[in-house]
Amino acid sequence: VNWVTPSGSTLFTQRAPGPNLKVEGGVNKYLYNSTFSTTQLKCENAGEFRCDGTNTIRSGEGRMKLEITCPPS
Repeated sequence: VNWVTPSGSTLFTQRAPGPNLKVEGGVNKYLYNSTFSTTQLKCENAGEFRCDGTNTIRSGEGRMKLEITCPPS
């Protein structure tokens, strides 16, 4: 799993824990989860972050928009 910043640089890479088995409609789904957290945010960190995941079967991505309200400069 790769976490990517709004500017396109890789924030960090991790091997996601799992899999967790979920049976849905008679189909076994093996799910992996990844989380990212930070406490050191600045106005310039606002934007769309991306999480890219890949395994031997397929790849996928998730997106998260971070909005930060900052005082006028």
